[in-house]
Amino acid sequence: MQTEPIKTECSIEQDLAQPDFCRILKSVGLFDKTPYQYRIGADFCIPFTNAFDTEGVYTQMDNNAIATCGIEIIPAYRVSDLEKCLEGFIIRKAEGYYQATLVFRNRKLTAFAERLPDVLASLLFIIIQRYPDSLTEFNKRILKSE
Repeated sequence: MQTEPIKTECSIEQDLAQPDFCRILKSVGLFDKTPYQYRIGADFCIPFTNAFDTEGVYTQMDNNAIATCGIEIIPAYRVSDLEKCLEGFIIRKAEGYYQATLVFRNRKLTAFAERLPDVLASLLFIIIQRYPDSLTEFNKRILKSE
């Protein structure tokens, strides 16, 4: 199964966490109604949005494709979505890796990744894993600014 987004001329992929991180965050209960999603099939992974689908035509086509073709649609968390949850984090970049650090409930938590959205998604997952009750607050933060 394809786990990397297909590279296009569009730069939106640079702002989206990788599909594996998004799938994990969705599975632990993070709010999944995001403006962007990944459409994942046996041999492709494409970021897309239905934000301009005012009549619901493409949304209905997606529902049909999910039911008949085995296409999976997962939320694509943007840097801005993740930043809303991680108030007060610190980012450093050295030797090709990002390091995100956050003091949460008097504990210093750190994550590393090659891409900015991935390090934020990883840090958010670490927090949710250690403090499952924080998920409610994170979902409120994401919804509050919609």
